[in-house]
Amino acid sequence: MPLCLCCCCCCSMCCILPQRKGFFSSKRGPNIKYLYSKEFNSTQNWMQSLSDDICVSEINLVGTHDSLSLFPYYGLQVSVCQRWILLDQLNSGIRLLDIRVKEDLDGKLPLHHSQSFQHCYLEKDVIDVIDQFLIKNPSEFVILMIRIEDQEAGAPSLAQGFDKIVRKKRQNLFSFESWIPNLDKLRGKIWIWPGNNWDYKGYSMKQKIRTGQLIRQDFYDCSVEEKKKIIKEVNNMAYQNKSLRQSGQEIYLNQMNGVKWYCWPSSYAEQINQYVYDNQLYEGFLVFDFPGEKIIKEVIESNFYQPKEYFTKDYESIN
Repeated sequence: MPLCLCCCCCCSMCCILPQRKGFFSSKRGPNIKYLYSKEFNSTQNWMQSLSDDICVSEINLVGTHDSLSLFPYYGLQVSVCQRWILLDQLNSGIRLLDIRVKEDLDGKLPLHHSQSFQHCYLEKDVIDVIDQFLIKNPSEFVILMIRIEDQEAGAPSLAQGFDKIVRKKRQNLFSFESWIPNLDKLRGKIWIWPGNNWDYKGYSMKQKIRTGQLIRQDFYDCSVEEKKKIIKEVNNMAYQNKSLRQSGQEIYLNQMNGVKWYCWPSSYAEQINQYVYDNQLYEGFLVFDFPGEKIIKEVIESNFYQPKEYFTKDYESIN
């Protein structure tokens, strides 16, 4: 499986969203009744039941593609990939965010999907929200995958703007691990993954580096049936190479998003999410458009099918 570093730019009209389904999100926020389990106390702090010694590449978790692409383009659903605000995503258990910014002359780094401004900014609407969430839930970590979506001529670089943000925030909020650490190294932190079109002080998680390799599937411009085969192949690779994930040698990122001219992001996601849900293809880091409550819950629960040594005493006490 080749390493694919593409990122989707969905300039197409979304279909009308269907009724609430377990694998597909509606316009409403997460339904809390689907977000609890005997396996962990709640989705806000589900990682507290995992051992500090588990390698993060072994954890199965849910992420969102174009995580804050919530607003339409001139009244058309040309850029909408999600329905939930950031805090709802975090509270639902989502732990990987795909953030797209514009390098602007003011240096505020507004979030964009293609040409569509998403009415929020990197620092106050992303970093600060995650920071407050982690203060309340120190057992968790959040992966922030940032890329440049648009640029104004002569604007300060994303690296410059991000460096100013880092210097202003509390100590130890950010992790810049370029290897694959154990969970105890990331609890309470934002793990920064620079995207494939900028660099932050030489740090990278986009290819083989030191002791780890990111294996990322992001084939978005293919038919639904082709995408199903690719997703299953990467899921099976992640399962078969579990020993490499346990030792921090490989980390798998399986992206479910896609678009075709005859199948826009929402209808594409409805079909793909149902396929993943029906077949329980939950190995590795899974990145969705419009993930629903029950699929998030099931991916989280898949971590607790592991042997008991991967859990803390908190897990044992609630069973």
